[in-house]
Amino acid sequence: RLNIGGMGSGGTRRVVAASLHDVSLGGCSIITDESLPPRIEVSIELDIEGQRVVVNGRSIYSIRLGRKKIRWRHGVVFLDMGYGDAQCIRELVMGLQREEIVQGHAE
Repeated sequence: RLNIGGMGSGGTRRVVAASLHDVSLGGCSIITDESLPPRIEVSIELDIEGQRVVVNGRSIYSIRLGRKKIRWRHGVVFLDMGYGDAQCIRELVMGLQREEIVQGHAE
């Protein structure tokens, strides 16, 4: 799980529970139970192997998923992050790529 702090009505920040669907060095896609406004700036907080990583981004697309239980998939482009946070994201992406390679060779 991760938290997304975006701008709510009246300029107040709110937190939306989400799950990480996909991640790259330039952005990610997340799944939420509610729609986010287009092009909203968000702050994503991840827990990567016990380390808190905070990344600022902007929602660039939203896709409605499902019929009975409606969920939303949002594409988020990363806008900025600290050097240490960038290193954690890079390590996460490289680790996921290594897992895919190992699984590909096992098949």
